Amino acid sequence: MDIFGFGDDDPMEESDPEEGRDSDALRRYRRRLNSSDDADADALPHNVEVLESLTEICIDKEEFDYAIRFCNQWLRFAPYSSQAWLRKGIALLGLEIPDKALDCFDQADLLNPMDTESMIYRGLAFSQMEMPGQALKVYQQALELEPDNEDAIFNMALAFQQMNRHEKAIAVFRTLLSSERYAHDVTFELGLALKNLGRFEEALQVYTGYLDIDPFNPSAWFARGLMLSELGRLQQGIECYQMSIAIREDFYPAWVNRGNNLASMGSLLEAVESYWEALRHDPRDGKAWCGLGNCYQELEEDYDKALQYFARSLECKPGFREALFGRGSCFEALGQYQRALENYDAALRNDADDVELLIARGDVLSLLERAEEALVCYRRVVELTPDNSEIWIEVALILYGQKNFEESLQAYDTVIRLDPECGEAYYGRARNQLALGQYQATVQSLQMAIAVDPSLIEVLKLEFPRIAGAVALDDQEPS
Repeated sequence: MDIFGFGDDDPMEESDPEEGRDSDALRRYRRRLNSSDDADADALPHNVEVLESLTEICIDKEEFDYAIRFCNQWLRFAPYSSQAWLRKGIALLGLEIPDKALDCFDQADLLNPMDTESMIYRGLAFSQMEMPGQALKVYQQALELEPDNEDAIFNMALAFQQMNRHEKAIAVFRTLLSSERYAHDVTFELGLALKNLGRFEEALQVYTGYLDIDPFNPSAWFARGLMLSELGRLQQGIECYQMSIAIREDFYPAWVNRGNNLASMGSLLEAVESYWEALRHDPRDGKAWCGLGNCYQELEEDYDKALQYFARSLECKPGFREALFGRGSCFEALGQYQRALENYDAALRNDADDVELLIARGDVLSLLERAEEALVCYRRVVELTPDNSEIWIEVALILYGQKNFEESLQAYDTVIRLDPECGEAYYGRARNQLALGQYQATVQSLQMAIAVDPSLIEVLKLEFPRIAGAVALDDQEPS
């Protein structure tokens, strides 16, 4: 009986994967599906074992659309097969449709409630839906049934990572370091968890050890380059990125990061070449377009071209913080302060406590003469970074302009505590003390200002001509 629709010579009849006969069958069925106007069930085999085999091949090849069509046919003949529902859910996960995948796993669980494989894939669906807490509960249930299930242990660690519980993830990953199946993946993820904790030196050691085992892994060379770059060893980072590229030329993240390091080292023309090479392999890489924008902004002060590249970056990667910041700084340099502010505001929507953006926003608001709003930005910056003496000076200057001399004086005192060699702070303190009628304190502050920065004597003569002489004679009253 011809149950496959292709006659007695159908290769699935006596499948031999080693000779590629299963793949031949898959190609035949795909051709039949693609040539069928309605892609109905008659275009597919009617044998459950054949359908199961074809589904597995499609999942292995990540051809998830075809896998779902074979699963639907499989369920037509075996609607109570937990494996059919499970495999359909896996295919839906591959297509990143986790809510529908969960429906399939529900059906599989009804038919086989103690299946740990189904539990693990259910956890993966929750993780894909950004619900790592739910995923963690599912993995724990699987481990109650099978305490040594490495799939559940590994994915549990990934869920901890997703929850930013990196210490816990590290502890779980370490339990799998001797696993034959997961040792490589665990080592890589362990490095990532250490990186997320800012433990770059430890992460570097992990990736270096990984490369001793797998020296031709471009991702590992890339990760090692990231750690070296974080540690400020930019040239060594570049060498690692070049190893990634040598192994896999189209590994565009390595081209982008190579460009970033070159730009940081001042080799802007080489950086531009690296970014263009990344875009040759992936024309929609927003980071590469942004890198080009940064280079042209700095290389030639060609703001029009830089703005074009930042716009391309945002087309590819909407809301990208670096591109918004770069575009804002271009508009600021062009004197288009309102447009600069709009870009800084857009970037701050992603992280309201981004210190660099808050400073940029405060600076633009000051240029727009919106001092009170600028002060709000600067105050938030010193809340987040209390030792930022430069921003304390901005706070003090605005307060002085608002005639809030007491608070301005306190801000300058903070600057002096943080940086006792800051002549500007002593000078600013003196201006507030004079406004408050504290003559002796004013003279003392001006003496300190000139002691740490003698160039201020010329400013003093211009701004305080009646006090200039008294700075050297601190008991002299002004005439």
